[in-house]
Amino acid sequence: MISGISVHDLMIPQSILHGIIESIPKDDIGPAEVMDSEGKIVVKPKTRSCQVQPITLNYWFVGMLWFYIQKQNEVAYRYDITTFDKDMIYYIEYNPGDHYTWHSDMTSHNYYYNQNMSSQVFHQIATYTRKLSFSLFLNDDYTGGELQFVTPQRTITVPAKAGKLIIFDSSILHRVRKVKTGQRRVLTGWVIGPYWK
Repeated sequence: MISGISVHDLMIPQSILHGIIESIPKDDIGPAEVMDSEGKIVVKPKTRSCQVQPITLNYWFVGMLWFYIQKQNEVAYRYDITTFDKDMIYYIEYNPGDHYTWHSDMTSHNYYYNQNMSSQVFHQIATYTRKLSFSLFLNDDYTGGELQFVTPQRTITVPAKAGKLIIFDSSILHRVRKVKTGQRRVLTGWVIGPYWK
């Protein structure tokens, strides 16, 4: 592990990775969203350009991911974690020109807030925050699209390799550089736990 980033080669056969891609429904895939400076969820292609499909937790590969995340948390982080953010993970496709600029995933759940919520409901939601993020590379037959991290020591670039799982502290700045050719496919998500005390 380097500065809160751990990389695992799960050695998943190509047939299994292809099966994961094929098993994911694409009926709700759409442009990625980000939170703006006012806390609103918006589409901002200059900041984040890719297609995102939410995935519920009843797929077998979600359990596999949770196993590795829990194991790495026991060894390296020892955070109090409970589940995946919004009880979802995400399938993401980056096509040529798609990217995601420097950002951090750490946030409390105040982005769920809306005018119709009672203050009690808002307080209950806001007591949870993202603690760990992950990315599972489903393919590597593309160019560009490098996952990079900024640490106090240096910038780290993670070479693309299908079946590689990256688990990292959600506070770490990271980005996905522009894809040049092909299509980058990943499973990503965030693990939440009680708000920091």
